[in-house]
Amino acid sequence: MLGIKLNATERAAAAAVKSRARQLARGGATGDVHIRAVKGLRVYAARLSAAGDPKGATAIDKQAEAAAAMFADVEALREQIAQPKTDHVGEAVASAAVELQKKLPCCFPSGADAVAFASRLPLIEARAAASLACDAGAKLSRRAGELRHEAQALVEQAALLAMGGHDSDKAIKALVAMAG
Repeated sequence: MLGIKLNATERAAAAAVKSRARQLARGGATGDVHIRAVKGLRVYAARLSAAGDPKGATAIDKQAEAAAAMFADVEALREQIAQPKTDHVGEAVASAAVELQKKLPCCFPSGADAVAFASRLPLIEARAAASLACDAGAKLSRRAGELRHEAQALVEQAALLAMGGHDSDKAIKALVAMAG
C-alpha cells in the first residue's frame, strides 16, 4: 500500500507525538498540566506511605496509575491518527490510468493524459473506501478526546482527594509544584 507523503511540518508533528508518548511512558514531565499532576500524585502517595498511611497512599497511587494508563492510551490513539493513510482514490486513479494506457494506447499516448482522464472517473469503490477511512480517523480522534477528558477528570478527582478542598485548579497546581 502506498501512503500519503508527509511534508516537513507533518513529519515534525508526528515525531513530536511519538516523543511525547515516549516521555509519558517514562513518566517524564511534558507540557500538559494534568500529566505533570499525575507525577505529583505519585510523589504525594510516596510521602503518604513514608508518613505511615499506606492505605491512603495505595488509593491515590491507584488513581495515578489509572490516569497515567489513560493518558498513554490517548497518546497511542494520537499515534494511530498520525500514521500515514492510504490514498485509495490516488491508487485507483493510477491503476485506471495504467489500464487505459494499455488498452487504448492511441487515445492516451502519455501517462499524464491517462491520469487526467482517470481522475474524472467516478471510482465509486475507491471513494467509498476513502470515506470509510476518513470516518475511522474521525472516530479515533473523537475517542482520543473522550479518553483525554476522562483522564483529566480522574486527575482532578484524585487531586481533590489528595490535597483536599473544593478547587481542583489549586489542587492540581499544588501537585504540579510537588512534582517539580
